[in-house]
Amino acid sequence: MSGDLYTRTQAQGQEALRAALLDLAAQLLAAEGPSALTMRRIATAAGCSTTVLYRHFGAKDGIAEALYREGFARLRR
Repeated sequence: MSGDLYTRTQAQGQEALRAALLDLAAQLLAAEGPSALTMRRIATAAGCSTTVLYRHFGAKDGIAEALYREGFARLRR
């Protein structure tokens, strides 16, 4: 996981950034379990502030819900 994820994807637009943050959260979840899904942990791994996460997901529950929805969307595809 790269600390410059935020810088790389910010230029691609907000949807790309949101998708990259979700991918990173999924990687953390798979590697470290549910305890890794904190706003601070995800922000640190992404190289951004927690404010970026709050803007995209509202709160920690928003990230969990987005991961849930994305997982089912991938299964459908």
